[in-house]
Amino acid sequence: IWLQEAWFMVKFALLLMLTSYTWYCKQHIIRLEKNFSPFSHIHYRMLNEAPTILMVGIIFLAVYKNTIHWGYWSLGIGGFVALIGYAVLRVNRKK
Repeated sequence: IWLQEAWFMVKFALLLMLTSYTWYCKQHIIRLEKNFSPFSHIHYRMLNEAPTILMVGIIFLAVYKNTIHWGYWSLGIGGFVALIGYAVLRVNRKK
């Protein structure tokens, strides 16, 4: 029955994204062990926030299930992403 629910399918997609994020990080670990990193420190700081964003989306979907309004959920997650991105860039801004 859950496979017919929209909230569950979105939650499952976010879970798959979180799993692929773990694989992506493993590839970065392999590169870093070889002293090769094509990315800046800001990339890694933003990469560090990805699981937080995914987990917030998953938790909201698990708590509110069918009562969630998709437009508000999308705006909320988008605003959260923008806020975290702004904070990371602001902290790393040159003084």
